[in-house]
Amino acid sequence: MDSPDAPREHALRTFMDSYCEAWNRGDLDAILDAYHVPSFTYKYGTLHAFMDAESRRKYVAGFIEVNRQEGPATWEIASFAVIDLGRNSSLVTARWAFRRPDGSVVWDFVDSYHLCRFDGRWKFLVRTLHD
Repeated sequence: MDSPDAPREHALRTFMDSYCEAWNRGDLDAILDAYHVPSFTYKYGTLHAFMDAESRRKYVAGFIEVNRQEGPATWEIASFAVIDLGRNSSLVTARWAFRRPDGSVVWDFVDSYHLCRFDGRWKFLVRTLHD
């Protein structure tokens, strides 16, 4: 029997899988569509505030280029967990792996995302990279 949170977990896993696929395609517009504006990223002790779409676009475009420079590799979500924070809010934690075709790992890290529902759609509000 499914838990009461199963529909939410399924919806958020589908959202995260689509986000992962967008990174693997290098699809900037699809990646950006996952973020609310404004949004924030906390990484290595620094809070990055993206108060407009252009600042988020520039930031993400830079990381798409970094991915390309690493050569052929694809992102995968190695683990995934959801914490329900109320009707329109969830915390998703994912372990990401960026692997080359031979299986070697370029990057492996954990991110948590505070997602909120806006007009019926989940969007990232805050991303935290755990170091």
